[in-house]
Amino acid sequence: MALKMKFDWPIIGHRQVVRYLETAFINGSIGHAYIFAGPASIGKMSVAKLFAQTLLCERAKSDANVPCNGCSSCNEVRRGTHPDLYTLHRAQGELLPIEKLRSLRSSLSLRPLAGYRKVAIIEEAEYLSPGAANALLKTLEEPSPHTTLILTSSSPDRLMRTISSRCQMLFFSPAKDEDIVQSLIARGTPKQRAIEIAAVASGRQGVALSMMDETAYDDFQNSLSVITRLLTDSPMDRFTIIESILPKSVSSSQDRAWAEETFSRWSLLLRDAVLVSSGMKRSLPSTRKHYVDTIARKHNSAKLNSLLRFCISARKLIQQNVQIRLIFESFALSA
Repeated sequence: MALKMKFDWPIIGHRQVVRYLETAFINGSIGHAYIFAGPASIGKMSVAKLFAQTLLCERAKSDANVPCNGCSSCNEVRRGTHPDLYTLHRAQGELLPIEKLRSLRSSLSLRPLAGYRKVAIIEEAEYLSPGAANALLKTLEEPSPHTTLILTSSSPDRLMRTISSRCQMLFFSPAKDEDIVQSLIARGTPKQRAIEIAAVASGRQGVALSMMDETAYDDFQNSLSVITRLLTDSPMDRFTIIESILPKSVSSSQDRAWAEETFSRWSLLLRDAVLVSSGMKRSLPSTRKHYVDTIARKHNSAKLNSLLRFCISARKLIQQNVQIRLIFESFALSA
């Protein structure tokens, strides 16, 4: 008889993914391995952790919302101390080494310590070293009946085909703006601020939640000021501006995430400026309207559209490990 329960997951959007996992859980058809694929900060790790908590919840077989958030297993998962949950992160700027995958494979071969299942989450699985990827492949080729693997990836096409073919691939799409707005309001964010954050987040719950912090919100406003100066100051000044905002290393994964987010924010402003420059009326928050109007007065829609395409292409180049400094300097030359 099918269990009568519902996933009680505090996430924004991803209803189809949650429904798929919920159905598999209720029907007892949990897969051995999953790939959660989608853009950075869209909520893949949040869902992965909640799915792991659900699989390890002590009350998961009862007719109730799961995870229960009250049993010892749920508390241990939230604290990161559950003996049957393994989470692998790569060191900043490095690939995930083979040693970590060998250790994980050894641990997964043993019976669960606290319940009936072990769960392993591998974050940014596209950054596995060649040796680590082969070690993971061996684990997938010899699956244990009491183990579930969850891989998250922003670039699933970079995974070995032999790995992805042995996993169930679930794609994460951007959340609706109205869902983000309602979630932020429920967390105490003023409505107007929530609307603006939702527009900036572009459906990514991680970005939306981080911008509830005043410092992160101010950082967003500063990035709009920077691109406005780049598009209105003299050519020589543009390179000074670029130099002032670039991180010192411009090579680590954290720096690349910053660069990708910067071009994402600039794309948002340029898209609005293209519409305004074309004569379309655009309702904008006052905090963004000043920058949009300044840029639209300085450049025509064709020029702005060209810069917008550059920003979109820049994000792809960053994902392909093209030098960050070169991309930003190329933008300064194009401005």
